[in-house]
Amino acid sequence: MLRARSSRSGAGRATWVEAVAVLAFTLVVAAPFLRPDRWVTSFDTVAYAGPNLEATYEAFRDGRLPLWNGDIFGGVPHLANPQTTVFYPLKLVALPADVPRALNLLVALHLFVLAAGMVVLARRTLRLAPPAGFVAAVVVVGSGQVMVRTLFFEQVSVFAWLPWVLVAADAAVRGGGPRLGGRGAVAALGLVTALTLLAGNPQTSFLGAALAGAWGLGRLLDAEGGWPARAAALGRLAGGVALGLGLAAVQLLPTLDLARRAASASGRDPAWVAQWAVGARTLPVALLGDLFAADHPTSVGSHEAVSYVGAVAAGLAVVGGYHLVGDRRWRWTAACLGLAAVGSVALATGPRFLPYRAATRLVPAFDQARVPARWLVVVVFVVAIGAAVAVDRVRSWAVLGARARASGLVLLVAGAAVVLAVG
Repeated sequence: MLRARSSRSGAGRATWVEAVAVLAFTLVVAAPFLRPDRWVTSFDTVAYAGPNLEATYEAFRDGRLPLWNGDIFGGVPHLANPQTTVFYPLKLVALPADVPRALNLLVALHLFVLAAGMVVLARRTLRLAPPAGFVAAVVVVGSGQVMVRTLFFEQVSVFAWLPWVLVAADAAVRGGGPRLGGRGAVAALGLVTALTLLAGNPQTSFLGAALAGAWGLGRLLDAEGGWPARAAALGRLAGGVALGLGLAAVQLLPTLDLARRAASASGRDPAWVAQWAVGARTLPVALLGDLFAADHPTSVGSHEAVSYVGAVAAGLAVVGGYHLVGDRRWRWTAACLGLAAVGSVALATGPRFLPYRAATRLVPAFDQARVPARWLVVVVFVVAIGAAVAVDRVRSWAVLGARARASGLVLLVAGAAVVLAVG
């Protein structure tokens, strides 16, 4: 009895320590956006995101919907542009502030939403012990992809909801458990799906759909109870997605109409798209980083390719993937996520290679994407999940025995491969 109480007390302390560590790390990342004496901005903020938010807030204060913005590009549709996020509820939080301060506050808020989502994904969904949640949050929030996206509110706001989509999708497959129930799980999935779609950048939502699709397929194949149970789980997943699409229809329908009329409706110019791809030679640096680079975007081709997860996280992800494949409850999920990561790397190389050209012809709306390098977002989330699993499994070398020693060997080989690749 005393040992059980001591164990629960220790677990509780570890949870609190992890929560404080995640909060502190995210606060450090978000600090530039919270300083009252300065603003973090970029060209797109001044020329695009700022005027969009100003038009939205001005219309809200006047009690009307902002249909048109005459202040940029000679006049453009406003409400139908998903990147204006007119119907996104969280932007109301910063309505009392001036536009520059509001943008900074919204970016900071979404960094905390993202970090919390990674902790919940690691602790509640993957059921990993501390510090796995901290590792998952640090890998994603501290990644190059997120650092770059903080300069684009309409992109980081979509990022923030991706781990919550994975959490809700898993709950829908499992039937929600005793607290949430099947209907509650469907409602939760519908809510986070709608928030993701309303949050901004459509390409980021598209990438999130690819990640969630791989995750959902894996969770379905790993579900217990045979094919009847999987069919019921598929129904809950479909119901949640349909609910999310319905809730977001107020934005999606005008956007689809605008896309049909837009000059880019026939697809992007492949030669222009290729400028925003990741080169095969710079791919290792784009993912692992370069401590000695004087100009990080130049070292990988553009700021869009900066994805830095680091060699340690990448090596841990290999170990985590090894353990997940060996766990029958997560085997298919690991396989699907691994394939998604490999496929995303291939797509990030752009139209110079066959996978991207094939997807352009076969996948609806794929040819509307502007930046192939953003596919590395999927890799960042997969690495974070794998690294969190590895930290949980390799906490004690002695306890895990032979499997841990095998994992250590895999990590050693992976580390050597990383060194050779970077060198």
